[in-house]
Parts: sequence; structure tokens; C-alpha cells
Amino acid sequence: MRALLIAAAVLLLCQSCIRAEDKDVSLSTAGDLVQGNIEGKVKQVLNILRPAQAATTTPQETSAPIGTTLPPATTKTPNYLNPIVNAKKASTNQPFVEQAGSPGLFPSTTNPAFNLGPGTSHYLVIGDWGRTAATQSIGIDQCSVKDYGGNNDIQGRLQQAETAQLADQVCGLLGGCQAVIGTGDNFYQCGVYPGDTTNRFQQDWAQIYQTPKTPNLQGLTWYNVFGNHDIVINGSVEAQIAYTSTNPKWQIPSNYFLVDLPTVTGGPKIRAFFVDANPFIASYNVTGQKYNKAYYQAHLNAAYIDGQISWLTNNLAASTADYNIVIGHYPLFGSASQYGFDQTGTATSPYPGNFNAWQKLLTTIYNNKATAYLNGHDHVMTAGNPNQPGVPIPYNGHTVFLTSGAGSWGEPNDSCGPANSYLYTNGGDGGFIIVSANATTFQSDFFVLGSLFSQCTITAFADKTKAPIISDNCSLGQPNACCNSPTDSCYR
Repeated sequence: MRALLIAAAVLLLCQSCIRAEDKDVSLSTAGDLVQGNIEGKVKQVLNILRPAQAATTTPQETSAPIGTTLPPATTKTPNYLNPIVNAKKASTNQPFVEQAGSPGLFPSTTNPAFNLGPGTSHYLVIGDWGRTAATQSIGIDQCSVKDYGGNNDIQGRLQQAETAQLADQVCGLLGGCQAVIGTGDNFYQCGVYPGDTTNRFQQDWAQIYQTPKTPNLQGLTWYNVFGNHDIVINGSVEAQIAYTSTNPKWQIPSNYFLVDLPTVTGGPKIRAFFVDANPFIASYNVTGQKYNKAYYQAHLNAAYIDGQISWLTNNLAASTADYNIVIGHYPLFGSASQYGFDQTGTATSPYPGNFNAWQKLLTTIYNNKATAYLNGHDHVMTAGNPNQPGVPIPYNGHTVFLTSGAGSWGEPNDSCGPANSYLYTNGGDGGFIIVSANATTFQSDFFVLGSLFSQCTITAFADKTKAPIISDNCSLGQPNACCNSPTDSCYR
């Protein structure tokens, strides 16, 4: 069955692509492919579609610095093959998605898109993922159906498994990932109950990502932040912190913390700062608001918020790492929420945040030229535009802002912001980011459910005087693919 599915996929791919190229390629029958000729035929097709290129450690010259206008559409071959598979169609043809990860169909690690040379470390960045057992919490004490039900947990459970499989394939085909960066909302809809180490941690995390079914993710350590869904149940935050002692592959040692990420031999030093931005949200500070619970109230004070900003500022300034990255749950720039942009300054506005937290956070990121700010919250994957018109704080010309919040449910509406608010958005499908870093280059690739190829590449640098670049392939994505469309026409 596996061979038949791959053969069908190859024949479909060949049929459309060969017509476009007007090439004469002789393909054997499906029977010939099944009997063992898959690899050669696929390589033959890929060689036509993607001319051989020498490996390089520098970005493509066709890319443009963030804040400038990309050149018009070009006939030049994109950085690498970038077929786009509609996620809804992929979900109904899941065997193709699961089986299509053969090396013959995936760009090899010698492809310049991924080959950053010796000493390159890879990291999976994924957020908003814990929905597998979410329905078990709905209706129980502290997690009412009225406030937290009906949020697509059943579909999200299926998509969480699909996304995990794709992430496992990508990490394997890249030669292995070194760690996972979790951007929050670890357990929908309300977090975990104190003492729960055999239910949610097992069903939503260990049995999805730490099993032989995902061998390339199984041994990886997860470093996480808390999202708004993690702070509802009293004791949920404390339970997740405590589980760090139970299972060392799960790391949230405190409300906010820093860590030097694991790296390959000869790899760069990457210092990651995980912040607790939940009390920054002023819109939660309303009586009866569903996230205005005990944890939020206990940390809604200047001592905690300003103390955290001071901690971040001091440690960023003192860091000697090749790359400093900041991880929070909420977007600063992107296609939906923009806490780094929407700063009206009025007391009743959700911006600029409690105790001016968002301006303070963005200012310290800019002043210390952090390489990247990574977040979740919006159920989409986005490269935010920090240089859009009207930004209240001038862009520092160095930091990239990346949203990875579609680990278990992609939400098309989250891709429908103003066109100048983002450099790339995936249209609301599920997915994740792979960060690849060596001594000079910090590259982020967006992978979307239904495709085994990066949809967009954003490249930053260890040299703090360099501006990041956005590669040509980002324009091949599907921004706002489902905006203003009937909900039944989109993958929900």
C-alpha cells in the first residue's frame, strides 16, 4: 500500500510538472515504480524541476533586507522546490502526507536550503499544541463549557498528531534536531490540575512526541513558556514547573528562565530567554474575564513585571552567546495580534500593557540586538514586519519576529491582518518552524501541514550589524488564503 501511494504521488507530481517544463521524461508504469524504481524516477523528476546547485553557507542573492521592497516576480528558479498542498486536501489523503517523506521526495541535506555546513544545529519551534486530551477537562471544576468549550479540540487533536508526524520526518531528514522550543498553550483549554502526571502530560505530550512513533523527536528536551490557556486552573503553572523534576525532557524550571540550548559539536552558542508575558496583557485585567484567574492576579504587579524586564535586560547585556533569542507566548508583530505595534497608551486600552510592559520588552530586545523573538498564541505561522508604517518604536534593523502557534489547530482568521503587518503568513494551516544555526547564520524555515517543503526562509545573522533577509520562496506561500472565505472551504 505504501508503495502504491508513493507511486501515485510521483505520477501526479510528474504529470503536472513535466507539462509545465515541456520536458520529455519517460516514466514507467505504476507497477514498475512499485517494483523498486521509485528513487531513480523521483530523482529524475526533481533534477528537472530543481537544477543542481553547489552547497553554500550564504543566503541567495535574490533575497531582500527586511524593510525593503522585494523585486517583482522573477522567472529565476526559487531557492528550492516548493510544492504547495492544500491542508484540507492533505487531511483527507493522510496516507500521502505520512508516506511522502522518503528521501527521494524531500530536499536532501546537501540542498543549499538546509546545508549551512558543519556545526549546524536544528531546533523545532512549535506552539499551541496540547489538545489531545483537552476535551477531558471541559466541564470539570474551573474549566466550564460556557467559557472554554467549542474550540475545535477534536479537530485539533487530529492535527496535533499530524503535525508531530511531519515534524518528526523533517527533523529526521535534516539529520536530527537538537531541542524543541515550545511557545506556550501547552495544555488546552485550561492547563493541568495539580498532581496530574499520568493524564495530560502523557496523552498530550509523552505519547505524541516522546515515543517510537516519532523517533526523531523522542529523545529531545522541550523548553517551554506558559500561555494564557496554561494559567486558568489554580496550580497549573506550578504543576508544569514541578514536572521538570519528574521528567528532565520537560523543562520549565521557573516562571521565567534562561538556558543555553543543546548544540552539535562545533555548533554556535544559543542563549534562550523564556519570559512570562501573561501578566503583561491588560485586557485580561477585567472582572469576569476568563483568564483573570488566581495566577494572573498574583503576578499583576510592578514588582513581578519590572523585575522580569530587569532580569532580561541585565542578562541580555551580559550574554556572550553567538545568538540571543527571546521566547514569549504573545506576538509583538504578525498577521493577527501585534503587541509591539498597537500601543495607544490609553489607560483602558489592552495596549501598551500593564505597567507599559510591551514597550519595555521591545525596547530591551532592540537595545541588546536579540537575534529573534519567538512566540505562539495566534494559531498561524507568521514572520512579523517590525518595520511597518506607524511602528511606535523604530526597528533596530537586526531582530526577526516569528510566530509558531499552529501546533494543533491552524486558524485561517489569524492570517487576515493588514498586509504590511507581516513578511509571510501561512494562511492559517497547521505547522511549525525549524531553526538552523551555525557560527554565522540563524535561519528559520516554515513548514506547513500538507507539504514536506519549507514555505518560507527568514535568515538572521550573528553579526549584529547585518539586517535579516527574506528569501524569494516566501512569496510562494498562501498568505490570507482563507480570508473572507466560507468557513467550510478552509481547513479548520
